[in-house]
Amino acid sequence: MSLLLLAALGLAAPPAAPPAAAPPLRFFEVTLGQGVEAVKAAFKPVGRAVEVRWSPLTQEDGLSTLSFDCEAKRRCFALPSQAEFVFHEGRLITAHFNAESERAPEGISALHGMLKVGAAAGLGQATISQNRVGRRVRYYVRDKETLVWAQDGPDVQLKLYLNQAAPLGIAEAVAAGAEVNLKPYPGASEYAAAHRALSTRDFDLAAAQLELVLKQRRAAASLKVNARLVLGMVLAARGVGRLAAEPQAGRADLKRAAELYPALAPEIDARLKAAP
Repeated sequence: MSLLLLAALGLAAPPAAPPAAAPPLRFFEVTLGQGVEAVKAAFKPVGRAVEVRWSPLTQEDGLSTLSFDCEAKRRCFALPSQAEFVFHEGRLITAHFNAESERAPEGISALHGMLKVGAAAGLGQATISQNRVGRRVRYYVRDKETLVWAQDGPDVQLKLYLNQAAPLGIAEAVAAGAEVNLKPYPGASEYAAAHRALSTRDFDLAAAQLELVLKQRRAAASLKVNARLVLGMVLAARGVGRLAAEPQAGRADLKRAAELYPALAPEIDARLKAAP
């Protein structure tokens, strides 16, 4: 029965059927939510006779990380040339795929190859795009997942995030200008504010916002892990800038940076020893 006839009879139109949920994005046969063994079985890089060699599974802060690296010295050339999969509570919440022109299969451009992969996944139009100094970043925000497509010249990096368990991608999209509600993701608004502050080198504001993320009890574990690392880098940069005029404050920043981001500790220690 047509809507016009229903109106003439004084009858309410039946409720419209809800739109069908978009299928999860699939890259190299991997989708978010899979378990470790499922990812190992599903992952299919593009290349000739590529043997997938996995690095040992690492565990840190409740997150498990599985890595693949296609080494040229082993005559391995593939798309992607490197991949990283992060799991929380047994399911995949983040997937990173790197495609480098120098490590792409013979006869395949890394950029064109990844464009085909994106087209096959049905990406469509980006939610927001950002161009900075030759680096082009596109954000695709969906109901349950966010894809960050970063292009540096002929090289491409894809970062796929499960919004609820890893709201980094959706927070970065908002920082880039996307109009998306971050209320369902505790700590994501502060993380986005920190990223905006970093674009203007406002280290004080960035540090304050990242501290708020770490204090947010309900923030996702992956968000806190990344907030801690970014805060470490921010404090390291601020500390170096403070050493001359505010030596005590600068040293305090650098010492905390080393605690937050242990990989920076040797460089920070050398900087502190060289400081007057």
